[in-house]
Amino acid sequence: MLLPELLSELSIQKRPIGQILWAQFINFNYNLPPKTEIVVEGWENLPTDRQVCLAMNHTDRYNYFPFQLKLYQKRNQFTASWVKAKYYENWTSRTFLLNTSNIPLASRGYIITSSFKKLLGRSPSKEEYRLVRDLMDGKRDITSEEFQELSSPLREFLAPAPHVKVTELEQSFAKLCKEVVRLSLQTFNKGLHIMVFPEGTRSKTLLKGHTGLAQMSQCMGADIVPIGCNGSDLVYRGDIPWAKGGRIVYRIGKPIVIDGPEIGNYRIEEKFIPFSREAQSKYGQRFQSITDVIMDRINELLDSSYQRKGDGEKDNQDTNRFL
Repeated sequence: MLLPELLSELSIQKRPIGQILWAQFINFNYNLPPKTEIVVEGWENLPTDRQVCLAMNHTDRYNYFPFQLKLYQKRNQFTASWVKAKYYENWTSRTFLLNTSNIPLASRGYIITSSFKKLLGRSPSKEEYRLVRDLMDGKRDITSEEFQELSSPLREFLAPAPHVKVTELEQSFAKLCKEVVRLSLQTFNKGLHIMVFPEGTRSKTLLKGHTGLAQMSQCMGADIVPIGCNGSDLVYRGDIPWAKGGRIVYRIGKPIVIDGPEIGNYRIEEKFIPFSREAQSKYGQRFQSITDVIMDRINELLDSSYQRKGDGEKDNQDTNRFL
């Protein structure tokens, strides 16, 4: 499980040496037969006078690498990307992510699943996870009689009492999120853009977005630039970061200005703590409205085969996705 103490020691590099070295590697890869062509449309939409949050669809594990390369080559600029906290648990991946300025973002699902596995040696089942998550989300409560009727693993995990365990889990989540906010603010102070995949998971077609980006951009007073990625999944077809050749097209959309006509009505002027229950309770609808605008704008930048299908929901209830 990722510990807040580890995050507190992280710092964003102004010129991430890992991104510079990795750019040389992938540039070499792209020039080998069969060559990989990277096309970026809409450079004029990416501000040069300030840092912004970049919102991109997430078709595959590595679809941000080519964009980072082009950003470095054309603008001599870098990004710090939000990645799943689970990738920081492995020493090898953590070393790479640290040196390429990636910020580990924990979810409540990650906190539940990693805590459960640490105590019981396995991930929770769908039913076990759903019960604990509903407790955290305040969607249900458990009486002392109901607690005694739970399975032995659930009783052990929720001991000494469900409300005590929920408080403990929320405190762990809050500590990790506090470091995410610190590192995100530091990213802007160091002159880097923040890159976020609002879907929170990989999918060829665009999914519904999570509200974390909306919360962070409101907290920092930052504009959001949507980016549509097309074709990367055909170039990176597996888990190995070696391009198989092809053509990737990025389309940079016009900035979604924080006080502009698209989301200005949802502006939050007072200070709040991103990712907190209080913020979600008070501003949840605003966060969702901003997120809907972001996802609609990304959708407009995608080829038809990558655009949103139906309601954009993904049926993925396997709790191992958090680990």
